[in-house]
Amino acid sequence: IAVVFTDVEKSTKLWESQPGPMSVALDAHNVIVRQLLLEYDGYEVKTIGDSFMATFATVTAATVFACRLQTELMRRRPIAPGFRMLR
Repeated sequence: IAVVFTDVEKSTKLWESQPGPMSVALDAHNVIVRQLLLEYDGYEVKTIGDSFMATFATVTAATVFACRLQTELMRRRPIAPGFRMLR
């Protein structure tokens, strides 16, 4: 079994400065995470705020899920002025 934790970097600051766009972005984030969990046979253990805890049967499935999740999120438009996914 492999365990994956996700978290949106600097989300507290984004919630404070851009609550409307952040709400939309978090909804989109959650849809993407759940779609990929289904695709890679992951199990959503729990969510807290913008974080997910998920398990997978293999390390390979967990790793591919994590890489795909990051790739899918980076393809999205920025959610707030000045926010950059890549540095």
